[in-house]
Amino acid sequence: MTAATPALGADWPVAAILARTPISTTCRVTGPDGTPAVLRVDGPGARALGLDRAREPPLIARAAAAGLGPPLLGADPAAGRLLTGWVPGQALEAAQLAAPEALARAARLLRQLHGTGAAGPPIPLEAAITRYGDLAGPGAPERVRTARSRLAAALALGDGIPVFCHGDPTPGNFIAGPGGRLTLIDWEYGGLADPYFDLAGLVGLATGPGDHLLTAYLGRVPRPAERERLAAWTAFAVELTALWTAAVASLVAGESGP
Repeated sequence: MTAATPALGADWPVAAILARTPISTTCRVTGPDGTPAVLRVDGPGARALGLDRAREPPLIARAAAAGLGPPLLGADPAAGRLLTGWVPGQALEAAQLAAPEALARAARLLRQLHGTGAAGPPIPLEAAITRYGDLAGPGAPERVRTARSRLAAALALGDGIPVFCHGDPTPGNFIAGPGGRLTLIDWEYGGLADPYFDLAGLVGLATGPGDHLLTAYLGRVPRPAERERLAAWTAFAVELTALWTAAVASLVAGESGP
């Protein structure tokens, strides 16, 4: 009788638990040769949020090939398990990424990502609005309508050419390595989208109307239409984040029980 194959990464000793949420548990593990890696194991919240784990590994591989993300070591989407290389450095906090030079480096990193020409599936923003709204509870219908309206307004200001986006460029997903070099981790929300959707994730860290951010991204002073485009995507991102936050809070409440 053939012995069962162990789950991906199950035989890699856990060195530290990095994060534990209703969506997943992430650990630093040690490989057979002593090399550190990161193992993510899904919780029930991943399916509830509609995360498609089969679409994620190719995105990670493309980012790694461009030198922008960790290497993909293994994936078992059906089991909700993902193994990636360990990125040495420090996950940034909001105050650190808000520093002008760090924010400029982040903007240039996104510009590099957006220029890779990598193919991939679109980020399902409409579906995300619906899924988060279904989970979010009271007050969600109005917020869902607002999010859809703001998404339509933002899309109308773009050029209709989607690019490879990270989809969740929050401070903790930037790792500052030696010499301040930035690497992006956690590609579960990645795919093709308007590049200003990524930039909108950084706007809350910028001072003023995002000019410093846009100037670093564009390599020049932004035009009025570009400021308007960023403002529209930021307005949408605010609503989407609020829906996501309410959805996750609902999942946490469900785990806690009455």
